[in-house]
Amino acid sequence: MSESRARDKLAQLGVDEETTEEFLDAVPQPGHSQRGHATLTITTDGHPDVDLRDVIDVARDSMSARIYNMAKRPDEDHMTYEAHADAKFVEDCVRALAEGAVDEFPHLSDDAVVHMKQSNDESIHQHNAHAEREVTLGDLRNELDR
Repeated sequence: MSESRARDKLAQLGVDEETTEEFLDAVPQPGHSQRGHATLTITTDGHPDVDLRDVIDVARDSMSARIYNMAKRPDEDHMTYEAHADAKFVEDCVRALAEGAVDEFPHLSDDAVVHMKQSNDESIHQHNAHAEREVTLGDLRNELDR
C-alpha cells in the first residue's frame, strides 16, 4: 500500500515510470514496524562444542535487521532502512532460524532438537504475531536439502 501511494504521488508530480521504478527499487516503502524477539534453543546429549555467541548471532541474523542499545539519528535511519528493505513475517524469521542453525552447527548430531520461536510486538494491531517450531536437526537438514 505504501508503494502504491508513492507510485501515485510520483505520477501526480510528473515523474516518469522508469525513474519511479528506479526510486522504488532503491528506497523501500515501509508498512508498519514491529519489534521482534527471537529464541533459539538447541538441546543435545553430551557436551557439544557450541559457543553461545554463535547461537545469539543466528537468532539476530534471522530477523529483518539488528537493533542496537544506543544509536544516534543516522544510525536509527540505517536500522529503519535495513529493516524495511528486508521486512520479514514471523514465519520468515523462524525459517531463517532453521537455515542458520543448520549452517552454523554442522557438527551437531541429527538427533539434536532445535526449538525456534519468533514473537513480534505489533505497532498498529491489538495482537502480536508469533511463530514457533521444534524439530530435530536431522529433519531440518533433510528439509533444507530438498
